[in-house]
Amino acid sequence: AEPPQQQPRPSECRRPSEAVEKAEALILDARACQAKGLHADAWSRYCEALRYYIEESPEVPDDLHEDNGQATEALRRRLGTYLHEGLRSKAFVEGEARGAKAEEIESDFEREMALLWIVGADEEDEDEEEEEE
Repeated sequence: AEPPQQQPRPSECRRPSEAVEKAEALILDARACQAKGLHADAWSRYCEALRYYIEESPEVPDDLHEDNGQATEALRRRLGTYLHEGLRSKAFVEGEARGAKAEEIESDFEREMALLWIVGADEEDEDEEEEEE
């Protein structure tokens, strides 16, 4: 495994855009780790990158779920992509630990993501029904 690059903690960032720059650098690093099959390193970097966004970025509104502005929607999609990629790395870490083959890990991961999407869609429908009442 590659040694992680030393990044300042989110709270150590000096200016708002610095957190975003650090997060994006970590995402690129995570993707490079994934490409090399270094899933544990990738998972760690995705987690750190998402922390930069959540803790320090002025781009992230206080209530990301409720704000429906165009910029917020683009950010929501981008963060969703990063989370999905990170969870895929985590699935490989866990799958490899139990001796599963890559095809099995990928299949299990996609099935879990599909189930989460279905559950999330059901919860959104319930929320909309409650708001209408």
